Amino acid sequence: MRSEGFTLDEWLVLGSLEDGDDLTMSELRAITVIDKATLGRRVDVLVTQALVYREVDGFDRRVIRVHVSTRGRDVPSRLTVLLAQHEHPAAPRD
Repeated sequence: MRSEGFTLDEWLVLGSLEDGDDLTMSELRAITVIDKATLGRRVDVLVTQALVYREVDGFDRRVIRVHVSTRGRDVPSRLTVLLAQHEHPAAPRD
């Protein structure tokens, strides 16, 4: 994942949003088991890369919702393929 420019935490955030877009930071923290400060920094990085965006909740302005962007939708599947290739490299050919 590092060769693609992502950390494990960023992959977890993107994967969580892929499964359930429009999650609060608290929901993301519960799903990913990433501490609050680290999660905030990882989401900041993903926002900077335009892979996710934040939005203040319409009912409770203290709640921040995180959404995956169109650009960020293909990243989790691409990283999952790379991770699988790394864990299970193709058998050597004779």
